[in-house]
Amino acid sequence: RLRKVGFVEIQTAHAFTYQIRSEIVAKRYFKTEVIEQESLEFQISQLRAKTMRRKGKIRYEADASVMECPGEITVARRPTLIEENRAIYERYPYDFLRHIKAHREMLELASALVAEGSKVVDAGCGIGLLAEKVAGRCARYLGIDANPHFVEICRNRMRPYGNAEVVLGDLNNFRLEAEEFDCILALNVIYQEDIEPMPVLGMLRDALKPGGILVLSAPCSADSFKKCEKMMLADLDKEGALSGKDVIAEQIRAANARLLSPKGHYWSAGQISSLLRDIGFKAIERSDDSLYYGAAWLVAARR
Repeated sequence: RLRKVGFVEIQTAHAFTYQIRSEIVAKRYFKTEVIEQESLEFQISQLRAKTMRRKGKIRYEADASVMECPGEITVARRPTLIEENRAIYERYPYDFLRHIKAHREMLELASALVAEGSKVVDAGCGIGLLAEKVAGRCARYLGIDANPHFVEICRNRMRPYGNAEVVLGDLNNFRLEAEEFDCILALNVIYQEDIEPMPVLGMLRDALKPGGILVLSAPCSADSFKKCEKMMLADLDKEGALSGKDVIAEQIRAANARLLSPKGHYWSAGQISSLLRDIGFKAIERSDDSLYYGAAWLVAARR
């Protein structure tokens, strides 16, 4: 039950035996005529009691019965924010995102900014939906994700590409080679509550070659999914992708309700563009605030 409500590292801290004393008259309680007269449920309980007596778990002391029962003190840990989000992501039907028109449009916009022969970082690569679009034209593809399950899926998808590497890593503590990459993509990453946006953006900037491009996308607010849900579902219905997928639609709704936390980091396209200039990017190549029906943005900045 602890696991079901989200606790982790559930274990016995201390095992012991405790006693339950019942002030009953043993001779009457177990008299054959009483057992025969009572209900089936009572009879079953008495059979269990007899089994426990045979095993020495019930004994009699004068007119009382004493039942010895196993007990334990159980300890469990509340998961960290990263662990909670990882669990949400693992339940998220990511492959279904291929059917969502707004998500396809975002991937197309981002992948179009990757030049042929580039060295590319896909920060927060997930299961590899963007990787599938860009790895074939990269000189080098490096995918990074904090979820081991996603890393394994993305690695399997990238096996046909000899230039692709997918690694497990937390962007808050990750270090990339300085001035090594032509393009870095971080789609729907920096807004997340467990990301430290300024150190991460600085790390990604420093990994770009002079003239390299950083591509970011994110929702505009914690209400972004609510704002675009009806239009997204209408598009899915129009394309025939919603039929029989009510459970998946509900999974997406529930996951976004948790992931779009009020404690997340939200900007408009204009605000993130100003921030990128402040930390040293010289030009904004693209600023698009029309993603997901105006509920999300994509910005590309040149170092």
